[in-house]
Amino acid sequence: PMMGNTRSNNPFDDESRSLPVDFPFPIEMERIISIKLPENATVEEMPESIRIQLPDDDGLYMYQITNNGPSVQIRTKFKIQNTFYEPSQYQQLKDLYDYMIEKENELIVIKLNEE
Repeated sequence: PMMGNTRSNNPFDDESRSLPVDFPFPIEMERIISIKLPENATVEEMPESIRIQLPDDDGLYMYQITNNGPSVQIRTKFKIQNTFYEPSQYQQLKDLYDYMIEKENELIVIKLNEE
């Protein structure tokens, strides 16, 4: 549903890490996408909304989707609070990116109704 505005691979693809992860600055991205449906269309299936938070509020991924009949709205928020993550925190960071990639590549199934 993100229509080309999504990551397709995780920058943290190693199984483990012996050095810290060092971001140059904190990251905060928020997107709102509205999809207007044709009059003869209904949403048959859509992803569930989720919120995943790292311990100590170090990171967050939120995916909220709503269907109000003639449109679907998707709101995402991705936040990396710290700039420095110890190797012991690597798996949590990797998992956060995995959740984001998986969620943003899920599909919305739209059914066109016969008139």
